[in-house]
Amino acid sequence: MAAKRWVDEPHTAKGYQSDYDLLIIVNDKRLTDRVTYWAKLEARLYAEQTITKAIRTPINFIIQTLKEVNAGLAHGRYFFRDVARDGIALYESDDTELHQPKPKTPAQALAIAQEYFNEEMPSASGMLETARFSANQGRLADCQEGDWSSEGISQAVKLTGEATPRAAKSASMNPPFPPASAGSSPRNSSAHI
Repeated sequence: MAAKRWVDEPHTAKGYQSDYDLLIIVNDKRLTDRVTYWAKLEARLYAEQTITKAIRTPINFIIQTLKEVNAGLAHGRYFFRDVARDGIALYESDDTELHQPKPKTPAQALAIAQEYFNEEMPSASGMLETARFSANQGRLADCQEGDWSSEGISQAVKLTGEATPRAAKSASMNPPFPPASAGSSPRNSSAHI
């Protein structure tokens, strides 16, 4: 998914660079197994970015079933709504459309926001605590691109809204997704990227 807020400032004090988030939609739950089906792609993307330097922009990918994506849209998950609204289809093996997200009432929107808060705040608080500890130890300057430290600091700032002494590079949050049931056979599967 491409956002209209592209930032490429690795040379500035902020040190921020946007990344690409690819949502890969499959029609069989078994195809979401990263180790079995996606490890080679992950290794190739990592090598192209870190070793050959052929890819300059970080690329993250998320694999979900069509059922999970449509459930996320029906539930009003912001990530899926953003994908449906702003995402660009790079490949489609069939013409199956995503469900259209339905507007939420204020009470439903509040319930979704509370659910996000309850799910993400404990992790964000832990990341913020780790970032503060690293800052107190003088270790923020050691953060390298892709380190948990820089990712953790960025996520802590995003999720808690609190500033840390020096926010490092950003990484995309993988939101929680509703569970899905197993489909038919991987041989008859399709994918949307």
